[in-house]
Amino acid sequence: VPVFWGEGVIGVIVADSTSSNAYDSSTVAFLGHFTKLVGAIVKSYTHKFDLLQASKALESINMFYSFSQSIPTENDNISDRITNTLKTLFPNANIGLCGYNSETDSWQIKSFRGYSNDLTGLEINIEDSVIGDTIYQCKTFSLQPYDKTNHIRVYPQEKDLQGQFVSVPIKSKTQIYGAIFVELIVDESFSEFDISIIELIGDHAGNSIERIYLSETLQSSALVDYN
Repeated sequence: VPVFWGEGVIGVIVADSTSSNAYDSSTVAFLGHFTKLVGAIVKSYTHKFDLLQASKALESINMFYSFSQSIPTENDNISDRITNTLKTLFPNANIGLCGYNSETDSWQIKSFRGYSNDLTGLEINIEDSVIGDTIYQCKTFSLQPYDKTNHIRVYPQEKDLQGQFVSVPIKSKTQIYGAIFVELIVDESFSEFDISIIELIGDHAGNSIERIYLSETLQSSALVDYN
């Protein structure tokens, strides 16, 4: 007997007997009650899961803004806000942020939170790395341990991939300011919703950086007549 949820079949309840003519129409009707019960349970759990996911999204946004409000608007600090937010959401991961350093004319790790050696300040070759592809193409990249690629993920001396690796651009509608990478240190994977959370943080971070740049530009170029 099929178990329906919405417009599709999500499962089947099966009864088997070695006796001939063991079941009649009343048996099918009896099993039908259980199909409705299973469908209702699945619907209930799915709605609960959706609410938990939505709550996680809201939590991540509120967390990011709380970090933003607690630190003065200095561009050097926003990298730490982003990695601190993501580290709270994904404690079993190495998390870093790659941004451009205008003083050295290079891309480097601006902030890092994780279990390996601190990578803060490490210069990145974006010509031959997954995080570089993220910046050049302004899109999300994801790698699993079984994926074969000639590209390094972040830097040449990195260890073999244990869990999933995700690299997300930090962007606004008009500019890209760098990339976030999140790498699980255990053999696990992100859900599609987890990746969307990281992308959401990347978008909010890009807009925050753009506001900081515009504010700094305004303050440095404005002429004020106090009279």
